[in-house]
Amino acid sequence: MWIQNRLFDLHYSANLLIKEESTVEGAAPRVKVWRTEIDRLKAEMDGMAARYPQLADSLQKYYVLPPDPAPEPALTSTAPFANAVYDAAQYVDGSDAHFTWVDYRPGEVRDFPVLLHGNIATPGEAVPRHFLSVLAKGDGAFHQGSGRLELAGRIFSDGAPLAARVIVNRVRGWYFGKALAPTTSDFGVQGEKPSNPALLDDLRRASWRTAGRSSGCTGKSCSRRLTSSRAASGPMPRPSISKICRCGA
Repeated sequence: MWIQNRLFDLHYSANLLIKEESTVEGAAPRVKVWRTEIDRLKAEMDGMAARYPQLADSLQKYYVLPPDPAPEPALTSTAPFANAVYDAAQYVDGSDAHFTWVDYRPGEVRDFPVLLHGNIATPGEAVPRHFLSVLAKGDGAFHQGSGRLELAGRIFSDGAPLAARVIVNRVRGWYFGKALAPTTSDFGVQGEKPSNPALLDDLRRASWRTAGRSSGCTGKSCSRRLTSSRAASGPMPRPSISKICRCGA
């Protein structure tokens, strides 16, 4: 019945905007208009309740909407660290046998111990913060705070050849529907080997810039190389534009 479908749509939409007001611009005025229509339809159905009692009763659930939410507090804050990425030491509090807390202490730096068998109650030796030894050129230790910034720099300096291969392998998969190395998230010994290592290296060289501040792998150069290839002259799946943009095209 039309009135039942209309009440369902109005109730569902109003309920959604009341609970998620921030997701729609101008939510309150819309809900006000919908409430008015719901009230009008209710009055109309109340007038026919004696004639159609079962229908009138089944529609009662659509007349009641949740109350308007209380104003939310401001999302900004003047408290320290509230609006920025910051270094903090991580501690795990396992004093409660049934509940584990993770405690972050801003401004502290620490080397985290290996938790034997993943158990906070059996900590092993502390592991110094450092870059992957297999990729590090020289001393891989981190000395600046948590080492997060140093890690990012090392990925695209010491680990540049691997990082470039990972990136171009993913981009190639987005364009052709199949990456050269099928296990795109595992280039280790457990991952599958690339079907064409020479092509992977060629894409890596074509997509990697080493000139000053422009250093890095660019999605644009990789995309240009792929789409101008002979392989691209045949049918190709439509690549994800959002993924290409995130890669830096």
